[in-house]
Amino acid sequence: MAQVDFKEAVVTMESSIKASDIIKQHGVHVVITGADHPTGLFTARSLVGCVSHITGITMNRNAPCCRSRVWNRLVVVDTISETLTELLSLGVASQTQSVLFAAQDIVIKMISDNREALAPYYRFVLPDREVVNTLIDKGKFYDWAVTKGFSVPASSIVSNRKELNEVLGRGKYPMIIKPVVKNEVWDRKSSASKVYKIYSQSAYDCLSVDLLDLSPELLLQQWIPGGDEDVWFCLVYMGRDGEVKGSYTGRKLLQWPIGQGNTAAAVGEKNETVAELTGSIFRSVGFYGLGSLEFKRNVQDGKYYIIEPTVGRNDYQSGIALAGGLNLTAMASADAAGICWHIDSKHKHVTWIDGEGALRSLWGGATIRETRAIFFATLCSHPIAWSLLKANDPFPFIAWVKKRVAYIIRNFGTILLRRIWIYRG
Repeated sequence: MAQVDFKEAVVTMESSIKASDIIKQHGVHVVITGADHPTGLFTARSLVGCVSHITGITMNRNAPCCRSRVWNRLVVVDTISETLTELLSLGVASQTQSVLFAAQDIVIKMISDNREALAPYYRFVLPDREVVNTLIDKGKFYDWAVTKGFSVPASSIVSNRKELNEVLGRGKYPMIIKPVVKNEVWDRKSSASKVYKIYSQSAYDCLSVDLLDLSPELLLQQWIPGGDEDVWFCLVYMGRDGEVKGSYTGRKLLQWPIGQGNTAAAVGEKNETVAELTGSIFRSVGFYGLGSLEFKRNVQDGKYYIIEPTVGRNDYQSGIALAGGLNLTAMASADAAGICWHIDSKHKHVTWIDGEGALRSLWGGATIRETRAIFFATLCSHPIAWSLLKANDPFPFIAWVKKRVAYIIRNFGTILLRRIWIYRG
């Protein structure tokens, strides 16, 4: 296999998207895992026009995201654990090194743990293995943050039922439960909830599954008072010199499931406190590359508490940064390809919406009236960007609509009864 000669170049840009002109000259090939997920699709869309070939790795070729025209090739794997084998096979067969992006924490850790085996075939930007492990492992990150004096919700880690019962017995409610490290079993059997919120010890026993069966270690975390609109984030690209090369701050408007789920709607807003905290935390831990931090502002004391970091990949709502004038994925591509740049990018205020999540949050759940009012007021005052809907790439959205309509037809009676129950309750 011939290695690509990535020449050093210094680019001064008014907007990071101009990196595409330089990257394109090198005929860069990109491989993206999680092509069936909106994060993988967004990563690919960010690189259209600035790379010559995009390969997606997917577990579901029929997923709406895989209907996009951005994919030059799709490779199907049966499980996430097969991704490494497929990456090595693709690398051996390729004539050039490809730039590698992942859309899942599980794959980020897989790449980090096997970086020496992947390095001959791929170029990727990840900090040292120990830094990746600290940021992905919620237990390690909690211990590190407490040691460094950063504000995090009070947390406990349990690995068996005895420890779990002890924490549940003495804990303050409500309480959040999440895996210390997300795994394939958790993603598959807990797809509707990335975390669980419980209000009592008995509520845990009412869950449809014992969470210790999904993850060998659980993080039980204090609930920070506030609504979906009090969750802030900073999407960032950190340079290898420890400096912030580009950042975009915003806050969530809606989540699904409400209060503890994925972003359903968000708005870009400048928040210097969140931006400075993100830079300080990532510099302190030695992180560089593509990442983000999520915070929750406590409505009682006004403090920002770290909820969780995202390392080495785009976040679910990262499309808001691109819509707001900042292409962090292009920065990552340029860095991986050995291109240096200086950037003076804009920070436009836009509203980003995940159609399915927003619909469920607004009409499928008990979203409080104040949150709905904030969401609709924001729609009237900012340009809108959609998760799946894109004028020059409509097929993922069309496929999603067909899928939802078919579901509604099949389950009309159940949906109607649920709606009656929600409004009467």
